Amino acid sequence: MKKKLNSHKKLIIAVISLIVSSIVGLALLIAVTNFGEDEYEINNLQVKQNKFSLDVSWDPVEDANGYSLLVYSGFGIPQSIKTDDTEITIDDITIDKRYRIVVSALEADGSSNGAAEKRIKTKKLKQKISVSDDEFEGFAGDGFTLTGTGKGKIEYVSGNSEIAEVTEDGQVTLQKAGTTTINVRADETKIYRAATVKVDIKVCPDTLDAPNIKIETEKSTEVSLSWTNNEYATEYQLFRMNPATDKYEKIKTVDKDTHQISIHRTQGKYGVKAVAVIREKTVSSDLSSPVNVKPAASEAQTYTKAHNLKEISKSDLHTIALIHGTGSTKVPQSMSYNGSEYIISYVNHGGTVGKFVVYDEKGKKVREKSEPGMGHANGATLNRNTGIIYVAKTHKKKYTAASYAYKESNLSPQGAFKLPRVTSGIAYDPTNDKYYLSKGNVVYVADSNFKVERSLHKKARYNHAQDVGGYNGVVYVCTWVNGKTSYIDMYRTEDGAYLGSYYIPLGEIESCLVDDDGYLIILMNIKGTNDAYIYKTKERVSF
Repeated sequence: MKKKLNSHKKLIIAVISLIVSSIVGLALLIAVTNFGEDEYEINNLQVKQNKFSLDVSWDPVEDANGYSLLVYSGFGIPQSIKTDDTEITIDDITIDKRYRIVVSALEADGSSNGAAEKRIKTKKLKQKISVSDDEFEGFAGDGFTLTGTGKGKIEYVSGNSEIAEVTEDGQVTLQKAGTTTINVRADETKIYRAATVKVDIKVCPDTLDAPNIKIETEKSTEVSLSWTNNEYATEYQLFRMNPATDKYEKIKTVDKDTHQISIHRTQGKYGVKAVAVIREKTVSSDLSSPVNVKPAASEAQTYTKAHNLKEISKSDLHTIALIHGTGSTKVPQSMSYNGSEYIISYVNHGGTVGKFVVYDEKGKKVREKSEPGMGHANGATLNRNTGIIYVAKTHKKKYTAASYAYKESNLSPQGAFKLPRVTSGIAYDPTNDKYYLSKGNVVYVADSNFKVERSLHKKARYNHAQDVGGYNGVVYVCTWVNGKTSYIDMYRTEDGAYLGSYYIPLGEIESCLVDDDGYLIILMNIKGTNDAYIYKTKERVSF
């Protein structure tokens, strides 16, 4: 009963207070307001909240002797303010409360005229959250402590807990590759609204997704390959399978914005990897599913009798070097290639003294070494998988079963090896891991152990083959005909089909090969001298 009586008392007191304040407010309003002729008018009254203040403004009233403001805020006597300005700030307002502002112009006797009013309910303030990190990048398993501060209680919520987890005290642990956010939330208070700040999280992959590679176009001398983009990639690496090892080897590196490349149409299986350096860590994809590039020779036109595809003149050639036979090693006889250097085998006329001289791709002599026992060295080739130069000692009808091998890196002898046939030319084809051996009007195709797999009977010319080159499943037979005219006759080694000839009326051809980019390299003797040129074609070969 006592509690109920107290409640009634409180209600009665509140009603009495309301009545009193209304009477007092009305009395103040009557006291300051002139109810006579309304000469003044308050225009454009504006009331705006500025955090804990109210900014009040209005248009000036001509001939006014100042202004009177009444500020009502619930029960009680309103705040009365007199001012000569048309702008005023009311400080120390209460948040989330209703206010009524009455503005009047004052006459000379202090009475008010022309009242205007505005009502406003003050709003809770915007809450600002400060965070220790606004973004974080790392790998799965990495973590950090996220700290947020604001006016209200701080909570941490992960946008995707499968990518990043966060505890109630801000301990973040990265889970798997992807992106998400950590939402840092501050609760609402009596003065401030609730607020949320998002912290960006990026979990980097430990491995990249493999691109998809495809063949865009195939021409006679080149093939265009393209692949899909990987958003993380900083570069792409192009691989080709080495048939000698059945392993993929990197042949090109291209920048991250390149997704298509044209290369020489070399037969084989090709794949691409995406590579990225993320936070100082190198990550890569698996090799893409490979594409199989077929050589142009596989679908080339064939001929049954001698047919010149092209005459190669000096205007079709770059001169790499003019080399001289000197001393006892007078004749530049055969040529090998290691990817950046041309290794010339010199012999004397009797074929009893030998020497290697190595030239770089600009024609500069970079090293040399005498090697007796090379025989006539009519043919030589380098197998870059083994690092061995194989020199054929035999020449024309002179049969020597044992020929000599040399280590390319230091040109040192590695002992004899046996060839299965009388051989005047030898070439290694890196695109199919085969050796081609020439003898008169026959070319033998042998495996990596020099075991003959098939014989090709030449259809164009039956002259003595100076040497042979091999590339892309094609044997390039270097033939000297009449002392001043040379030919390179080309045969598909799969079936022995004749693909045509290059006609080169520049002297005695000694050797030829095709470099990694598909250009023909020719060693051409100057008739009547011990000198020779190393030439490179300006255009790629067709096969």
